[in-house]
Amino acid sequence: IPLVFFITLGMIIAIALSYLRSTAVIENIVKTGMERETRAVVKQMNLWLRARKTDLVTWSANEVYRDALVETGYYGESARKGATETLTNLIKGYPYYINMFLAGHDGHVLVAANNRGIGLDIRDRHYYQIAITGQQYISDVIISLVDEQKIFMCAVPVKEEGSVIGVLVGVIPMSAFS
Repeated sequence: IPLVFFITLGMIIAIALSYLRSTAVIENIVKTGMERETRAVVKQMNLWLRARKTDLVTWSANEVYRDALVETGYYGESARKGATETLTNLIKGYPYYINMFLAGHDGHVLVAANNRGIGLDIRDRHYYQIAITGQQYISDVIISLVDEQKIFMCAVPVKEEGSVIGVLVGVIPMSAFS
């Protein structure tokens, strides 16, 4: 009986040690895999967001935005109408944007796709403050002033002869990443 007891005890100890070691190894494999996947997803999201910023930089050179910001009277109204149509068509063609708008140097939204947000004062928003200084900016996740959903704001300056005259903003919902 003592021999059987010691053999059984030895087997129990060996099984327990094996279980503990294998659990630690499995946890480490899972943790390493999750960290690798997280880094890959973050990298992909950053690349995607940079591509959206490039979209806006390219589009900000459109003369209709400059005219919408600086012209007055009939020509200014016509330019704002043309800018609204252009932005509306852009969000139709690029469905990951839920809105795009153009804000003047005073921080008021003058033009917006589908006229969503015209008149809003965004001068206190960080994305606007950065872009109006001539820098391109992608915000952290913020809450929309229009419909309170979680969004990213991608803002770029609109320039005329090297001077910033306004800001072009693209609104990207968190749902674009699902």
